[in-house]
Amino acid sequence: WGPVGFEEPAMSPSVAMRRSIRGFYAFSFALFVAHLGSVQLQQPTLTLPVNRLASPLKHNKIALLIDADQFGISSWGPAQEAILAKGDLVESYVFASLANLESSRWVSAMKAMDIKPFAVHRKTGGNRDHNDIALSAEAARLVSTGVVDSIALLADDIDFAYLASRLHAWGHACFALLLEGGSGPVASAFKRAGAEVLWINKDGAGKNRNHASKQVILQLNGNYTVELITDLDLLLQFVDPAAVAQTLQSLNYISTLDDPLIPALAKFYRANDIGPCIVYPRHLGLQQALATMTASSARRWKPNPGNLAFVAAYHSSSVQNKQALAHYGSEQCAKLCLGKGPLLLESRPTLADEFLTRLGFLDEQHNCDFGEAVGVFCGGTKNSKVLRTLGWGSPSALDDRSKRAWLHTVLMSTKYSGDWSVVPVDVCIREFFASRNFIRHREASIPDVVRALKKYSVEHGLPLFNNYNALVRSVDWHFRGGDPRTRRV
Repeated sequence: WGPVGFEEPAMSPSVAMRRSIRGFYAFSFALFVAHLGSVQLQQPTLTLPVNRLASPLKHNKIALLIDADQFGISSWGPAQEAILAKGDLVESYVFASLANLESSRWVSAMKAMDIKPFAVHRKTGGNRDHNDIALSAEAARLVSTGVVDSIALLADDIDFAYLASRLHAWGHACFALLLEGGSGPVASAFKRAGAEVLWINKDGAGKNRNHASKQVILQLNGNYTVELITDLDLLLQFVDPAAVAQTLQSLNYISTLDDPLIPALAKFYRANDIGPCIVYPRHLGLQQALATMTASSARRWKPNPGNLAFVAAYHSSSVQNKQALAHYGSEQCAKLCLGKGPLLLESRPTLADEFLTRLGFLDEQHNCDFGEAVGVFCGGTKNSKVLRTLGWGSPSALDDRSKRAWLHTVLMSTKYSGDWSVVPVDVCIREFFASRNFIRHREASIPDVVRALKKYSVEHGLPLFNNYNALVRSVDWHFRGGDPRTRRV
């Protein structure tokens, strides 16, 4: 269990809306102030529509900004090479926690590639988007002070499309560096914002733990298999998702061309009884779909039946075990298979309960309270970020019936990738309690751990929850230095 999110007390929609608006304007104002240095106030104001500038954008001097929350050392070199083909790379920064930046491996890599560290401190009570804010502010500083005229973003996050649009409107070029086979919606958002998308490959193909060598295939019967990728060259072949997206949109599997395609393809394959569907790596799934649609172009495909929800349930922690990495071929594949893997669930009144049960948040013995199960699910770092990105927020003020309807709607949406984290394991709590003699040993029964959790909660003034998972998360956050009552999704 890590320092994950926690639901705050019930908040009225108007208060939540005012907070969101204040946060948005505060961030926008920060970018505006940082850019004032490049604005000539004496000149008449010229209003230009966004993404339509009077002169071509220049990119002679470029700064590379790396979001280390998403891209590790293996991506830095290829990113620099891609930028050098576009202009003069004058600055490179990596935004990460101080702990990462001080590690010997990172220090050596930064020195070898002449990358400057930018420490981002995590503040208690923040919303976990520290890197996004720091990176955006630094981008505005670099262009406004004339250090560079262009920004390159090694960041696979659709939120940065806003930064790209502002840079473009101010007359500065922006490059978005994405891994080949990555997110089509993110690439489309960057392109609409005026950024040039550059596709890169990681160095050391087959050597680093994030390079896929095996694929996850969802079978028509609902099971999945892990199979070896026999032709690794397929991973280097870029597929334009436009043709696949247009076909899926015409059949109502997606509502817009920016919607994630793998969930739609899983439903498409099931509804049309096509056969196994590759869900990881996504790049191979797109290749497979394009080949299928091209070979059967005359076939009359069935439209979206509207009764399927795609779920990719990932393990909540990183995978370091060498045997697991060797077995599954990459960390991402291992996290998917060590979670609950890919699932297709049918839309029915019990969908929300079935979903939470599959992911370990709800059961009939120790986690019976549906409302608390939803709270733990929403409070996970990955899950809360997905929900915020989709604009769903927190259902904490709703009753259980409304929470079921809310979660059902989320799962049936075409806007999300289906990626969720399963319930975290309780290893850290057990080790902590065993070290303090709150329980006899780490393998103590759940009832014994529950008694210790409730005793700890009473002694420290923490909320008393009904569900085991909720108690574990509350106590875990407390002894890590946070107050679970102040956390928000």
